[in-house]
Amino acid sequence: ETISNDLILGSVPPAKAGAASAISETAYEVGAVLGTAVLGSILTAGYRNGIVLPDGMDPAAASAASETLGGAVEAAKTLPAPQAADLLSSAQSAFDSGVVATSLIGIVLMVAAAVGALFMLRRVAADNDAASDGAPVEPSAAPEAALAASGTAIEDTAAEEDSTGKIDSADLQTEL
Repeated sequence: ETISNDLILGSVPPAKAGAASAISETAYEVGAVLGTAVLGSILTAGYRNGIVLPDGMDPAAASAASETLGGAVEAAKTLPAPQAADLLSSAQSAFDSGVVATSLIGIVLMVAAAVGALFMLRRVAADNDAASDGAPVEPSAAPEAALAASGTAIEDTAAEEDSTGKIDSADLQTEL
């Protein structure tokens, strides 16, 4: 989230930074929720398609076992030992298969996003280089303007460097 926020906020004028930040945060939250819902649904579908229920199970226990791994563990407690072992083995295998499928899909999506970002950000960097035409960037008066707007005044004095090249702080005066 931090890198995307930095990229978004760095590409908008300061006057629109609040709106850009809000949009960025909203997109992050919606993406996290949708990602969890979609990948969770894929995991659940993989589990339901992979589990094999033993014959003769109570319908309520069979329903619980086919929905979640926890439901299968609880349902196994009501079964005789051989059927319970078969149910637990099937449930664990089905869950593992669902996790593997979900993980592979997540990896493919992350790689696709990384490749997309690589190409999109390369174009932004090229556009910024073309806009500057290699000309040196002039120093801005923004720091002084920001200090003046905040009520902080910096008084220039004849600051002298000591033998180490550092400015003696006693020669600078700052008023708040």
